[in-house]
Amino acid sequence: HAHGALAQAGKGDADEKENGEASDKSAAVERPTRPSLYAAAATLVADGAVSVDALYPHLSPTDAEAAAAHALETKAALSAVKATGTVSLAAASASAEEKALAEAKRKKEERARRDAAVARRQANQKLGLAAAILIRGDAWPHARDLLRRLEAVDPASHPGIRRALLEQLAAALKPLYAEVSIKAKLQRTRDDPAAEEPRSVPGLSHTTFELLAALGSHLSVDIVLLTKACRCLKAHLKRSSEGKPKSAAERAVADVVAKCLLPSASLVACNPMLMEEVWQVLSLLPWGERYRAYATWDSPALAERYPALAAVHVTSVRDVKYVLKRLVPESVRLYGRKFCKAAHACPLPALQQAVKQVEAYPQHTENVVELFKYLTPLSLDVLAYVVVERLGSARDKLKEDGQNIAGWLQCLATFIGHVWRRYSGVDMHGLLAYILTRLRADECLDLVVLQELLARVCNVEWQEELSGDALDKLAGGRTLRSTAVVVTQGMQRGINTVARAMGAMRAALVTADGEDLAVPLLALIGHQRHAAIYAVSLPHLKLVSELVDRSHVCFLQYAEFLQLAHEDVTKYAELLPPLGEACGRLKLEPDTIFHVFRPLLAEAALGKPQAGAEMVSVGGKPVPYDALLETVKGMLPAEVWECLSPELYLTFWSMQLSDVRDLSGSYATEIEATKEALKGVDAAAMPAKNISSAGMIDKAGTRSMDTEKKREREKKRLNTLLEKLQKEADEAKLRCTEVTGSLLAAKKRWLTTPTGKDGRRVGEVHEAL
Repeated sequence: HAHGALAQAGKGDADEKENGEASDKSAAVERPTRPSLYAAAATLVADGAVSVDALYPHLSPTDAEAAAAHALETKAALSAVKATGTVSLAAASASAEEKALAEAKRKKEERARRDAAVARRQANQKLGLAAAILIRGDAWPHARDLLRRLEAVDPASHPGIRRALLEQLAAALKPLYAEVSIKAKLQRTRDDPAAEEPRSVPGLSHTTFELLAALGSHLSVDIVLLTKACRCLKAHLKRSSEGKPKSAAERAVADVVAKCLLPSASLVACNPMLMEEVWQVLSLLPWGERYRAYATWDSPALAERYPALAAVHVTSVRDVKYVLKRLVPESVRLYGRKFCKAAHACPLPALQQAVKQVEAYPQHTENVVELFKYLTPLSLDVLAYVVVERLGSARDKLKEDGQNIAGWLQCLATFIGHVWRRYSGVDMHGLLAYILTRLRADECLDLVVLQELLARVCNVEWQEELSGDALDKLAGGRTLRSTAVVVTQGMQRGINTVARAMGAMRAALVTADGEDLAVPLLALIGHQRHAAIYAVSLPHLKLVSELVDRSHVCFLQYAEFLQLAHEDVTKYAELLPPLGEACGRLKLEPDTIFHVFRPLLAEAALGKPQAGAEMVSVGGKPVPYDALLETVKGMLPAEVWECLSPELYLTFWSMQLSDVRDLSGSYATEIEATKEALKGVDAAAMPAKNISSAGMIDKAGTRSMDTEKKREREKKRLNTLLEKLQKEADEAKLRCTEVTGSLLAAKKRWLTTPTGKDGRRVGEVHEAL
């Protein structure tokens, strides 16, 4: 009977429309379907007496009519969003009274449009039936199938459906949240501070994920429930990763975050703590899943589905443009907070606008980077995604002349270097993976990004036009080299800061599966010199030569970075393949291979061991010297060794510049400069007049406790630097003496008799030496 009554109600509405008796759509609203009929039909569907398929054709309106009405409603809302902030010349010339009347008319039309949309949803019998089934709470499969059919009209916008979905979601989250909530944790630790979190609930059910997907951005109406969902998803990820494959759980959580959590959080006015809860979930996902979620969040389809989300995007861009137009170094603190307030809830459009500003106006780079110090961790991660997105955009990376790198790419590379130099904690997995992918496709132009990272983040800068003193310093140990960095370029930083940045970049080269991409990236950079000549069709010879030089410089920078990132020679040796297999596996030339292996062959620079000691250390492991020579012979054609000694070749590639150049003068000069700096600190720390014994600021304001602490830190730093320089100087002098003695003893053995078919080649070797 209920089935027939509900079907007759739908049929009556259709007949009225066909007969022209109620052509206006509001006629259906005047006689709405009784709630008791919805409840009765929902009971029949839940008990299996009637199927949704049998009832669905008799309900009004049809899917096509409902979709068309919803499309018109969405289009009107999007048009209103696009009109936000536009300036009308006609309105500007109108009087105050005319403006007030126009605004009142606009508000009235907006209210009427909103009321008509609500009435249309209330009159939709299919949505009413879905709400009744959901209210029962025991027929989710039927409700899910019905909601999927109604996906084109955004069923969660119906008040009854949204309310029922929220209630079911709260019930689904309750068991797990009871174990992970802060209240539960406080109750557990009150008696036993070491009490562990209970694990009676393995995680969230599949139904919970379906409920979140059905709600979409409408979860924003209940901020408490949104926060609970974030915490439960975080616990679900942790529990699902215990002894099980994580990929399926990560993909499911990433989908829910992209389609529900992020859009819902965007609709909540500036709430940094809510975004922090969302970040706690995202931080457990690999960078690929996070970037996929950001791409879905930024897709036009999502904004078209939820016009409110599009309105938030427009507002965020408008506020960010307001800030960027007024940004100067003196106003960074003032406008930085306004910028981040606009970016907290909706960081994607805000940061995209900021990056576009930097690409167009590179002089604003440092000011814009300084703005980011107020961003949340989620916003900084979104910034990394935006940078990769801009790099991968379909734009020409060469100028119109075809000979120089495009300005936007150079500006963006500089911006990337500044960002990761200032915020080294931002994950760069995605950026390095992008560079690796581009190099695999023989795209040499993207090396400019890697060069900026190495120079600005790791202080591995390629110096040009250096003085003789600076060159001598760069030939020394790590401490002496650190004093040769050009301070005028703003690259000088503390040793600990650089070490942390190197560690972060080194960790970013390890994938989630444990694969180390450091050596593959090294090999790809080495291949770019040949790729620029043979593999890529470039229009101008000037560009080819520039890319070959850039590839070579980048290879030297990256090789030095790997050596500096692994202070322990043993760990550096574990990173590289064996010397005999390196040429075959890395597909690089022998000179390139030996440049990379040079730190591991330091002991071989002393030549052939004395009798009774036939082993040399290669990367901390003892290797027979004769076996090492055989490995070297296999790296070059046999005819090469007719005029060249393998021992000479190995010794040459095993030596550093400091092995054959006396750097005592450079070390002495730097040690003296450090001692003078210490004297200056001690002189400034002498007690002055009118200074209180507590060291606080007196009336003259001559000294404070903060100043004293800074001086103590500076004195400690200089003392540490002095000790390291003295130790390095002693080691370098001893090493130079040993290598020089070894060379004097070995030269007679290398060049005693001609080994070629004639004596001319040996003469050439004599001349070269």
